[in-house]
Parts: sequence; C-alpha cells; structure tokens
Amino acid sequence: MPGGALRCSAAGMTDQLYRIVLWGPGVLGQAAIREVLRRAELELVGVLAYSESKDGVDVGTLIGAEPIGIAATTDPDAIVALKPDCVLHTARDFGDFRSDGDIITLLESGINVISVLPYQYPRARGEDVERRFIAAGEKGGATLQGNGIDPGFAYERLAALMTGISTDIEYIRLEEYFNTSDVDGEILKLFGFGSTEAEIETNPVAATMAGNYLTMGMHYLADKLGLPISRIEQRSRHRVAQSAQEIPGVLKIE
Repeated sequence: MPGGALRCSAAGMTDQLYRIVLWGPGVLGQAAIREVLRRAELELVGVLAYSESKDGVDVGTLIGAEPIGIAATTDPDAIVALKPDCVLHTARDFGDFRSDGDIITLLESGINVISVLPYQYPRARGEDVERRFIAAGEKGGATLQGNGIDPGFAYERLAALMTGISTDIEYIRLEEYFNTSDVDGEILKLFGFGSTEAEIETNPVAATMAGNYLTMGMHYLADKLGLPISRIEQRSRHRVAQSAQEIPGVLKIE
C-alpha cells in the first residue's frame, strides 16, 4: 500500500502510519471503526455515511463512544479530498454491484480499497468487468482487495488445498449456516425474513446476493484447478417458520 506518514515507535524504529477512511458505518462498519481506532499503525481520518441523519455526527458518537473530533460526511468528494491511503469499504450489499462506480472512482484517485462486498474475483463477472477495475487501479496506482468470510477461505482456498491430497474428486460441496440472532433487521428483511410466501417468491435479492458471493469462489476455484465452468445452475427454496419468531431488538416474525 503506497503513501502514509512516518512515525517513530517506542523502540526507536520507523513505522508506517496509514490514513484510513471507513465507507459505510453500519453494523460491520462500526466494528471496523473500533478496530482502526485501536490499532496504533492506523489513523482514522474520515467516515462516509449514506444516511443524512449521520451527516456531521461525530464518529465516536456513531459507535456509542466518546467524541473523537472526526465528523461523518455523506459527500464522496470530501472523502477523496482527504487523500487517504486506504478506504475500508463496508457498504450495504443490495446484490446489484451498485458500488462499482464508487470503487472505480477511489481507485482512479489513487486510493486503495478493501471491500467486504463480492469483489474477491471480478473475473467471475466477465473479462470486461475485470478490465475496468484493472484499468482504474493502474490509472491511480491503487489496489482493490475483496475480503470477508464468503468467499475468503473454506471454499476457494481450503477446497483447493484439499484437492492436493486427493487422487479422485467426484464433487465439491459447500454448506453454509448462519446464526442470525444478532444480525441487523434491515439486512434480514433484504433476505425475505418477515415476508409472506407470495412476497418471497417475487423477491430475488436473497438468491442474487448469495449467488454473487458463491459465484466468485466457484470461478476462482475452477480457474485454479484448470477446470473451466460450462454452466452454473442456481435454485432457491424458502420455508415458512412453523411458529412466531423474534430476534430481540431486531425483528419479529409472526
């Protein structure tokens, strides 16, 4: 990662101090803010919020702590003007890659981006999409890292590793389970929680979002194994809760 200011550590060693912006201070973003503030090698210089109610609010207040003297903004140009070394991109995922433009602008401006959205393997969306991000990064001399847990380890990394100790592979199966007891209610609604059977059948968001992440891992793994993908079939099934469910402070499903 280029850029950053130099500082001297207690041992007299010269370290790098990286200027960080947090983009999207939701539940995950707020956790990232706390971690940035905790790390001596990172300096939080700005926060990009989407909600007008957060515009101008001290970042410390946003995370339920004491004010820190940094106000959140809803103006992307103000973020670019800060010239941070890296943007931690934790925007909400709506399944439609609406963050492409923001990320490309940041890369072209010479700002490195680490995103938790499905940008782990842009080639999965086609070579033209991959070229757009490569061109943006080359123009600004910046990098894009897709991070997060899905994909990130079990599927495209662990599965690839396990093939090295196998002499015959019939199929690779990935099963994923989530404990949603502490997940933000708005995110659960995107996935159809609280919907009727008729409503969920016309709501493609859940299947689309899952497909975006899983497709990244599939293409990465296939390319690493030298096995081109001929087609991807996706099916989604939903089941209605047999009784009323309530996630404390988040969502009640009748």
